[in-house]
Amino acid sequence: MTNTDIRTRMECDGNSHTYLQIRSALAYLADPGRVDGGQIPFAEIAGRRLGGRHAPLWQITDYGREVLAENEMTPCEVCGLPTPSKYGVCKRRRECQNEYDRRRSAAKVQPPQGPPCDICGYPTRNKYGVCFSRSPECKREYRHRERLAKLDARREYERQWLRANRERKNATRAARRAANPERYRAYHRAYGKKWEAEHPEVVRAYRLRYLASEQYRSTRRAYLQRTDRPCVYARRGCTQFAVTGQALCREHKRVASRRREQRKQQRTSHRLASAQGGICTWCSAALPDDLRGTHIDHIIPKVCGGPDLEWNLALLHKGCNLSKSDRITPQAIKLAAAHGVTITPSARRSVLRSADILAAHPDGSAA
Repeated sequence: MTNTDIRTRMECDGNSHTYLQIRSALAYLADPGRVDGGQIPFAEIAGRRLGGRHAPLWQITDYGREVLAENEMTPCEVCGLPTPSKYGVCKRRRECQNEYDRRRSAAKVQPPQGPPCDICGYPTRNKYGVCFSRSPECKREYRHRERLAKLDARREYERQWLRANRERKNATRAARRAANPERYRAYHRAYGKKWEAEHPEVVRAYRLRYLASEQYRSTRRAYLQRTDRPCVYARRGCTQFAVTGQALCREHKRVASRRREQRKQQRTSHRLASAQGGICTWCSAALPDDLRGTHIDHIIPKVCGGPDLEWNLALLHKGCNLSKSDRITPQAIKLAAAHGVTITPSARRSVLRSADILAAHPDGSAA
């Protein structure tokens, strides 16, 4: 709306004086050198020049409202006075000023952009994927990832340095090991034990592959042919050399053989006791639970040609076995006939003791 349009409307309504006052207010607002610095709203200026201290322009004439619209002014949402502020609030009063500052600060804050934080979900542009100041958890995770990133960068730097200075590093390590051999040996031994304890399956698979390899067999054969090999029990104080082709000396070899035989007899005793139902076949009494004081007897005596097989064995009490001695029982004759074993008494005492049995049952049919 131009000044001519305002004057024409005011003259038609008989308000030429109002037109002059509005024009004066507009001229005052357009003056860059005014003393108020542009803080006094146009409506207040127009109201004062129209003669009313508290008479805003829009309450005096409809043409004043058109002037306000022409100058893009809106009423303040706090005090109601017109203001050109884009925030809808003037800065005339303290309440208006506070609301103006709040809206201006809110408008300046840009909405966060970026992927969400891995901890709180708030958008962040941090390269570690975690914001820094939203919560203590976010801060701890941020510092943890920062340390890891720095550690990775340090490791990469060290790897590159080692590639470029490998010979220098190897020479330094060799000199240090030569100066402290016991220290390095103890360190590597402790580290090896710790690693083996943490990775038992890997160690077991590696050992099985090595034991099945031809390299181990050839190395083992060559080592066993040496005559200066110590016995396996050298760490326990044995001073003898091992037998050629064996890992033990003669004394420990006899001890190991004796132990193997004892373990074999124990296993056989348990099998026989289980097959006999825990009953002695000579006296029909119960055998002890721990099988102490029991003997393994040959039903067909060995001196009479009885084989050392499990079907020819029986578990007896010690006294029962000594009482039976090398007698040929009806059970022995029946067992020999069943397995095709020929009983050949090798001692006169055995023949005399068994003569009546053989005479009574020459075909081995004794019960």
